[in-house]
Formats: sequence, C-alpha cells, structure tokens
Amino acid sequence: MLSNIDPLQMEKMIEQETEAAKKLIAAGKRDRALLCLKKKRQQEQMLDRTTKVLITLHDLVRWFSLSLSLSL
Repeated sequence: MLSNIDPLQMEKMIEQETEAAKKLIAAGKRDRALLCLKKKRQQEQMLDRTTKVLITLHDLVRWFSLSLSLSL
C-alpha cells in the first residue's frame, strides 16, 4: 500500500504518472492516459491527506509536550 511510502517517493511516482500520460497521449492511447491521470490524482490526494495527518500529529505532540512541561 502507498501509505508505507516516503512522501518524496510519492512525489516521484506522481511525476512518473504525468510522464506516462504524456507518452500515451503522444502514442494515441487516450484511454490509458486518462487512467494514468486518475491514478496521479489519487496519489496527490493521498499525499495531501498524509501531509495533513503528519501536521496534526506534530501539533498534538507539541501540545502534549507543552502540557507536560506546565504540569511539572
């Protein structure tokens, strides 16, 4: 599953889907190019969700650390 992949790897995969779609369009394979673009969009959405979760986790850790330091 893509959730185990580093965000930089995900960005590289997104770039590869874009390039594949361009090549397929040039080869006249519009249907396959559209599938590549759909896959690219899904990967972008997954990367966006993953980034938001990481930001939320970071904020929670900061809040928890602050709470601990204030209670001591």
